[in-house]
Amino acid sequence: MKHSNSVWILHFSRTVGEGLASLVHTKNSRNYTNIFNDLREADSITYLEIGEMLRKFFVSLLELWPKSDKLKVASCRHILQLGFLRDSVMDEEYIVLPFYLDNRECSGNFHLVFPHRYLLL
Repeated sequence: MKHSNSVWILHFSRTVGEGLASLVHTKNSRNYTNIFNDLREADSITYLEIGEMLRKFFVSLLELWPKSDKLKVASCRHILQLGFLRDSVMDEEYIVLPFYLDNRECSGNFHLVFPHRYLLL
């Protein structure tokens, strides 16, 4: 398979992003309150807290994926970052896998979105 510039997306509801950011913040600062809960317009701050976790998630996912030696993470970008879709393949069909997370620290919807052709590897 040639190198691809396909886009894989991990989409969180605001409550999941805030919950994960709070867990990371608590681990790193010993502040045990969710400072992200209902914080308006905090998308970039939330991403800064969980960005490293998301990068590790994608790297781990690709290591487990069949034929993973052919799949590499070029970069992880916040969807609101300018140029998010620059140099990406736009004419692919995508699979959307929905999940629901429900626990004390974090609850809400999240979706993993990836190109259909990666199911056929």
